[in-house]
Amino acid sequence: MTVSRRQLDVHKWLQVIQVLFDGLMLRCPRCEHGRMFRRGFKTYHACPVCALEFERASGEITGGMGINTYRSSRGLWASLRYLTGSNTESD
Repeated sequence: MTVSRRQLDVHKWLQVIQVLFDGLMLRCPRCEHGRMFRRGFKTYHACPVCALEFERASGEITGGMGINTYRSSRGLWASLRYLTGSNTESD
């Protein structure tokens, strides 16, 4: 039985949609049934269904920190430029 390329592409997209949906629903990435959070921002140490341990990778927050630093510094720079009047044209 041969599977067409189109069927493979559709299957890959369905997997991507399933992963995104599980992420939005805060479900376990392995079993897709267990909850990752008790309530609010309190996480379980492991999945209550399949016992997968939830842990952060060592560099997981580095990208977010970089983006936040860049955007904050640009906002500060724009605010200071506005407050000092350097963005006005002189006649």
